[in-house]
Amino acid sequence: MMRSFFVSLAFLIPLLGIGQSTMRLSPEAEISVLTMDPGQFELYAAFGHSAFRVKDRFYHIDKVYNYGTFDFNQPNFYWNFAKGNLNYMLGTKEFNRFAYEYQYFNRSIREQTLNLSDSQKQAFFQFLQHNTKGDNKYYRYDYFYNNCATKIRDVLKDVLGDSLVFDPKYVTETTTIRKKTDEYLEYQPWGDFGIDLGLGMPMDKEMTPEMFMFLPDYVELGLKHAHIYRGGKKYDAVKDSRILFQAKEQTFEKTTITPFIFFWLLFFLSLFITILDLKKRRVRHKWFDALLFTTLGLVGLLLTFLWFFTDHMASKNNLNILWAMPTHLMLPFLFFKRNKPKWLNIYFYLTLTLATVLFLFWWMFPQQIHYALSPVFLTIMVRSWVNRKNFEVF
Repeated sequence: MMRSFFVSLAFLIPLLGIGQSTMRLSPEAEISVLTMDPGQFELYAAFGHSAFRVKDRFYHIDKVYNYGTFDFNQPNFYWNFAKGNLNYMLGTKEFNRFAYEYQYFNRSIREQTLNLSDSQKQAFFQFLQHNTKGDNKYYRYDYFYNNCATKIRDVLKDVLGDSLVFDPKYVTETTTIRKKTDEYLEYQPWGDFGIDLGLGMPMDKEMTPEMFMFLPDYVELGLKHAHIYRGGKKYDAVKDSRILFQAKEQTFEKTTITPFIFFWLLFFLSLFITILDLKKRRVRHKWFDALLFTTLGLVGLLLTFLWFFTDHMASKNNLNILWAMPTHLMLPFLFFKRNKPKWLNIYFYLTLTLATVLFLFWWMFPQQIHYALSPVFLTIMVRSWVNRKNFEVF
């Protein structure tokens, strides 16, 4: 009986150290990278997800280390989110609970078991455990440069150092962050439009192979072509790959009213209103112009805030400010004035010119402008021309 007690105690002592960086994993332990397929219903899920899994059957450990969590209760959450100062954190969860969520939403789960020595597994485990404690778990989130996928890449580099080598030849295409993002938003046209609207020229830089790893799919692909050097020998970074859950095939329908359709309807409405104004030889639909330019001005105010007053690097140098100018916000007050200032004529000439240049030459700009904005440019052209013409005649 005493012998059984001491055997049990010898088994339990290591378990008491779970969560402590000093605990030693058994030789049976495995460290793997999980890749979850994109979801189609929520924008935040559209790019997929990555996480680490630590499994040790001997000590009954099966945990997921997830860099994609955040705390709604952190101070000034929404303000920090808007400014780009939001802290994400490394969270842990039992694998079964973690996997259930993705199975419930019918998102495939794939696993790549890393080809590590016992000492490398231990180093990984200690690194992850250390970074679940206190302030260590927090990191400054960035859409494209510091997210749940790039953290997988960076942790691999931090732990394995120069022994891990990614083969850049795994990337066979030349593209930009914006174009690659567009591919994942096929079924979310409004989300795609919002990203193209709010993010500027940094999105249009040609990507390096390493930059592709802002997407979980490319972390998985990069590991597939990576190698680990150990003891003077070269090994595949991935020892074993398997599908843990295969999603059922689904048919997704695109949104009926896309930005492209919506803005063409807006243009035809503006054209109809313009024809009525020309028949009366005066601008009678001031409410339409007030609403139009107020909306454009508010968009411009948002773009200005994202550009100059936040830490979102991707929102800098946004050429959409050329049509969505914050100065448009002063126009609604002037539309209803009897005696309009003389400079208003010059202002409408400027907006007409800018919208015309954008409509004709948008494809030549260093920033990719969303194609759905073409009818918006036409709408600005038509209403600027009418107001300028009306001001000249009357």
